[in-house]
Amino acid sequence: MSYGPTDVVVRVSLNPASARTAAEAMRATLDLVTELKPASVEFESADPDGLRTGFLAGLLLVCPRAEEADPERSLRTSVGPLISRLGFDEARFTVDDTLLSGWVDVPDRLWQQGRTVCGAYALYARVGADPFEEPDDEDDEDDEDDEIGEGGEGYLDLTPSVPHSPLSEEDVADLMDEGADLASVYVGVEARLAGLGQPEGKRRVADLAERIREACPGARVTVELLDQLPDSDGMTVLGALIGPTGLDPDDLDDALVRVRASLPEYDRGAASTVEDGPGSCRVTTWLSPTAPLGGGSVQLRLTVATKATLIQLTHENRT
Repeated sequence: MSYGPTDVVVRVSLNPASARTAAEAMRATLDLVTELKPASVEFESADPDGLRTGFLAGLLLVCPRAEEADPERSLRTSVGPLISRLGFDEARFTVDDTLLSGWVDVPDRLWQQGRTVCGAYALYARVGADPFEEPDDEDDEDDEDDEIGEGGEGYLDLTPSVPHSPLSEEDVADLMDEGADLASVYVGVEARLAGLGQPEGKRRVADLAERIREACPGARVTVELLDQLPDSDGMTVLGALIGPTGLDPDDLDDALVRVRASLPEYDRGAASTVEDGPGSCRVTTWLSPTAPLGGGSVQLRLTVATKATLIQLTHENRT
């Protein structure tokens, strides 16, 4: 990736205090992303052995170098407004001996008090190059890009196709829509068919999913019937995905109560809470109808979680 000699490339590191998942980190930083229009945005889980917790967000911005005769003053003038906007102390911005790069961080005590925007904890700037890349070492740079491209645990890269160009209004709108969708609650349905062929089974699953959809608040709730899932105990398993709903992602217990209320003919069963991995979700045991439904039966297992969590759970189940 190349930059012009008058470009000031800035990397901002954020650690939103309440973000436990990529979706939550995205939701917490959307307003800032909309305002700053960075060239790229990245989200990844914090190193469990590091100082940070939850999920991290990284912004890459490119701004013009201020026209100042003194190189150090030029760099400080270029990034000063951004440093102040994020809540850093401009006096802490340190310029290195080359006068072409600098950095600022925030004391942990102030970060814990929420004194910076979106949990910003560090800013790095460099004239004409990415501050995270070593100069004149293109081979190593390529190796690093390959490694990052594979993605670490919980890694989500929203870099546009032209990374050194600011996000357009359309890019920002798409990012906000994607972030809102990932943070929205969805209902996953697994359906085991007993004594039913696939055509009749699909019809019944579609009817059940439609009832769940009608019980969920939200103007854009849709039902997506999934292809046949792997057999379980020799039974045919179908699936459905309902969302995005207006259910509260911070109260999944209430969300599950609402979903179950739409299926009164099914036993209550039990529900477990999964807190590991990408985020919290609620998963029921296999639920059976309390009375025959006219030949054959459909057992259900319900999962209530954000879309980001469901995607990660599906990925983990496949690997």
